[in-house]
Amino acid sequence: MIRPNGRKLFPVTCQELQADALRASKIITMRGGLKEELTNRLPWLFDDLGFRIGEHNYSYKQMGSSFAVLESSSLRVKFVNERGSIGVEVVSLS
Repeated sequence: MIRPNGRKLFPVTCQELQADALRASKIITMRGGLKEELTNRLPWLFDDLGFRIGEHNYSYKQMGSSFAVLESSSLRVKFVNERGSIGVEVVSLS
């Protein structure tokens, strides 16, 4: 199966996922919490790769800062938005 960007879906390595997440973080313009942005703009993470939302939070009082933790059977990916700067951490669970 091929992703919309032309790359293969499986197998996905930790480095490939982190590179995809960093590319996505540069094109996402935040309008709310990361949970909503990720589910709306990157549905292939959930539909094709089987990620689910673990923890998430959004704080309007902290200038719109938010985070979302995505989990799969083998990876945990944390997206953090602090004052418009988005960071991504990828951790292998095995």
